[in-house]
Amino acid sequence: MGLHEPVWWAWPQQYERFDVLYMGVMIPLYCRKAKQFFPWSQFTIDENQNHLKLPFDNATVISAAPSDYFRYVDRTPSIGKGIWLETK
Repeated sequence: MGLHEPVWWAWPQQYERFDVLYMGVMIPLYCRKAKQFFPWSQFTIDENQNHLKLPFDNATVISAAPSDYFRYVDRTPSIGKGIWLETK
């Protein structure tokens, strides 16, 4: 299960009341049933432990960055403004 920061509990005023209620009921249920978690950082695990009061012993932090063979290529003259991600 992918795991992100629990922003609906940290800043509930930014979300609809029903969304906060739904997340409060369903996320703990999903977390109890999940066999593995894949958060992007230790911060994500810590924040979820703080709000959900679950151990998350089965969490493996994964990298949010692409592989080393990706590089940024500036194609501004040919395509327009922006930087594109391209493989070698």
